[in-house]
Amino acid sequence: MNDTGATDRSLGAREKVDPFLVEIIRNGLIAATEEMKIVLMRTAYNMIIYEALDFTVGLFTATGETVSIGLGLPMFIRGMSDTVKAKLAHFGVAELAPGDILLTNDAYTTGSHLNHLTFTMPIFEGADLIGFASCMAHWPDVGGTLGGVTTDIYSEGLQIPFVKAYRRGEPLVEYKWIPRTVMPRLLADVGRTEEAALAAAEANEASVNGDPWLLLETAWRELPPPRGTTVELARGDYGAVRDFLYPLDGRRWTRHRGELRLIPPPAPSYEVTLEMASPPPAPRPDPTVTVRVRGGAQARFTLTAEMRPYRFVTPAPPDGVVRVEIESPTWNRANETAEQGVQVSRLTVVPAGG
Repeated sequence: MNDTGATDRSLGAREKVDPFLVEIIRNGLIAATEEMKIVLMRTAYNMIIYEALDFTVGLFTATGETVSIGLGLPMFIRGMSDTVKAKLAHFGVAELAPGDILLTNDAYTTGSHLNHLTFTMPIFEGADLIGFASCMAHWPDVGGTLGGVTTDIYSEGLQIPFVKAYRRGEPLVEYKWIPRTVMPRLLADVGRTEEAALAAAEANEASVNGDPWLLLETAWRELPPPRGTTVELARGDYGAVRDFLYPLDGRRWTRHRGELRLIPPPAPSYEVTLEMASPPPAPRPDPTVTVRVRGGAQARFTLTAEMRPYRFVTPAPPDGVVRVEIESPTWNRANETAEQGVQVSRLTVVPAGG
């Protein structure tokens, strides 16, 4: 009797819902997520997003339940809701504010591989949290072992825990690092050598405590290629190298690929010298690496455990910037940074035959 009464009351309440209003709201939510999808496709530089549609966007309730999906890849639908709920449980409502953007690629949360990064923004009406907007999309490169089979998650690439990429609309990572990464070069260019050395030490410390890839990438973007004939790794190399790991004592480990650049004095051709090695804890002392100058020559060298110079000659590039790319096999060991390649100490580029 009570059950029947409850059912009757439920049916009665349902009859009072305005079907026109329901359809307006439903289609409005669908339109919103479809527009989110179109905006992401149009602004993406990544072909796997705007061609293969390897992404999904959505709107979610204040508790993380799915409201509407702008469908890209169907397999993302379940993982996005679970990821929003996990972020909410991690930060808590009290720690969220308008303009926050929450980020993770944790595979055990998203149910996907590390290339799928999920960004989530809380939506507020006044001081009240009313929902979330979120997108999960494929990033082409998050590091990890190439050309082989991995046996643990640490070899798969960069793992991003639950973090705030933005807090109240302000980025928390990259832009605050710009002064630290560009200062060594700016001071060196005006002859303030001692201050430049101190600034380089501070940048190296920030790199060790943070993300070396991001610091190097920031400097590469913000600074022009240095002028001169030599790049000293881990000694004020910001803006001259990218895709390297932590600064050590006058050297850095490459990843699978590393890149260096500089503007040497004008010449028809150059002798390029790289000082490289494969010391312990690298498992092989004799890896073969490929070195190429973009738009120029290419050479292959078999390294040793000792730091040695390796030379080849290349024609001068048309724009005067010598960009040297190093491609090496990578290795992984317990308690070591994943995907390390070979060590590089110095790049020298001088006119050939000089």
